[in-house]
Formats: sequence, structure tokens, C-alpha cells
Amino acid sequence: MIRNGEWGFKKVQWTNGGFRKRIINYYKKIDKYKNKYTIFSLCKLLNITRASYYRWCKKNKPEFNLKVDMNLASKIKEIFMKNNGIYGAPSKKTVLNNSGIVASQTKIARIMKIFKLYSVIRIKKMNRKPKEVKKITHGPNNVNRNWSLYSKNELWVTDVTYIPFNKKFAYLSVIKDANTGLIVGNEVSLKNDIDIYKKSLEKASLHRKDISKKLIIHSDNGIQYTSVFARRYAKKITW
Repeated sequence: MIRNGEWGFKKVQWTNGGFRKRIINYYKKIDKYKNKYTIFSLCKLLNITRASYYRWCKKNKPEFNLKVDMNLASKIKEIFMKNNGIYGAPSKKTVLNNSGIVASQTKIARIMKIFKLYSVIRIKKMNRKPKEVKKITHGPNNVNRNWSLYSKNELWVTDVTYIPFNKKFAYLSVIKDANTGLIVGNEVSLKNDIDIYKKSLEKASLHRKDISKKLIIHSDNGIQYTSVFARRYAKKITW
């Protein structure tokens, strides 16, 4: 029979403060005295369930889990230490299969979790957009494909297309006069950004001699056209 004062504390009455630390200490006490007393009587004294104790054993004591293959676990530990913790479960599965040991990826991952063999994870970098393209404003469609209503240098249409180049892509920005069909500005670049649109606008502005006419630049509302910087630069040319 267990006496309440044998461990230095009386029967447990749970409170909010320090709950997790105390209950882990109780699990360790049960593990220490389980050969002397029954687990049932120890759990009853501490006012905890046997299921919670067994759950703790399964998570924190690898030898308690009877499904763990210790020979396979030692091989996994060896691969883990040899590769400085870089290999995860898929890579370990490949290494084991090449050496003639058959094991599923799920089983390897479970053993790694039990023995706390956590692989090194590379943190993915976030691709942040430039400040000038964060605020996007889509302009109204005042043209509605009525190209014939506009005379020379009153309506320019623009777009960007890509050209296969040396196993990569080059980008071509074109500005076309809707009335004459003349290409008034173009620029080629390896990046599809605001600069390619800016340079094509600079070339197109040389064809605009009569600045008294109002000019409309019609686009597909792509990010290089709707950014604050691009709209501000286009406004200088069209007005």
C-alpha cells in the first residue's frame, strides 16, 4: 500500500499554475516506482489516468513503443549523423533501399519522430515586390476597341511579349499607333519590369510632335503599366 507522505506530497489537487511541469514530474515518478507498486495505484494516488501516462511513455520513451525496429532505428541514426541531419525520410528511404534494407517512408518518418531526429529545413525566401509596384490601380476602359475614332498620335496601344532566346526568354515591349499602325516605340530586355516600358515610352515620345492633342495609352492593365511609377511617368508624356 502506498502512503501519501512517501513521495513528499499529498494526493494531487489540480490548479492552473505550472500544470504541465508538475504532470511531467508525476509521470517520471510513476516510471521510477512502477516496479515497486502497480501503475493503477500510482495513477490513482496522483489523480491522473493511466491512458495519459501510457501516452507520455509512447512519445518520450522509444523503448516503450514495441513497434520500433531497433536495428532499423540504429541504421537511420547512422545515416542522420553521417549527413549532418540534412537527409529527411525520403532520402533515408533511398539510402536504405540501395543498401538492401526495405522500409517505407512512413515507417522511417515515425522512427525519426520517436527518436527526435529532426532534419534541417531550409527557410524559403520571400520574393518581395518593389515599393513602386505595390499599389496597383486599374484604369477605366475608355477605348472599347473603337480604334477608328482616334487620329494619329491620339491612341497608342502597348503590350509585352516574350521571345525564346538561348534556352531563356527575352521580353519585347512594343507601342503602336492605333490609327497608322506604326510602331512608335519598342524595347528588348531580359526582364519584364517597369524599365522596359519606360524605355519604350521614351522612344515613342520622339514621334509625338503635336503635344496639344490629348494622348491615350491603352494596355492590358499589366503590373508594369498600373504601378504608381509607370502611371506617373506616362502622365508626363501624354499631357
